[in-house]
Order: sequence, then C-alpha cells, then structure tokens
Amino acid sequence: MASNTRKTWTYRFKSPLDGRMRQVAMGQWPAMSYPAALGKWDALKRTAQIEYESDTWERANPFLVQLWNQLGGTPDTLDDAFRLAATL
Repeated sequence: MASNTRKTWTYRFKSPLDGRMRQVAMGQWPAMSYPAALGKWDALKRTAQIEYESDTWERANPFLVQLWNQLGGTPDTLDDAFRLAATL
C-alpha cells in the first residue's frame, strides 16, 4: 500500500516563555516555493522578535492569536493564560 506524504515549510523557534522548541507551519511544498517560504520565514522571525521584546501583550494581537492556535491552544485557554498572567 502506497501513501502520499506532505512536506511542510516550518518555522522553528525557542519559546521565550518556557525555553522549549516550538514550530509553526508556513505552507505546503511544492505549492509554496522556496523564495516564498524564505520570505514568510523572515517575516515571522522579525515579527516574533518585535513581539517577544514587547513590554505589553494585547489579547487580540493577531500574531499572538495565530501563534497560540498553531501551538494547539484555544481561545478559552488563551483567556485563561491572560487571567493567570494578571495575577502574577
């Protein structure tokens, strides 16, 4: 039995929250070309650096919501995380 496999362009990074490695899917190969993947990787890296160096985090921040979803989080667990952070 043969199976098809997918190859995915992935942005990997070390989480500043817990120091663990994380990854975010950027797109499928070959539908997304190497130059397009490189451009998206660079944009994610720059956005992440700006976000991680931010003094404040907004709950509705699109980058934060996208990253939370990619890591398997839900809107409810993100709300929980914000409520917990407010107690620290």
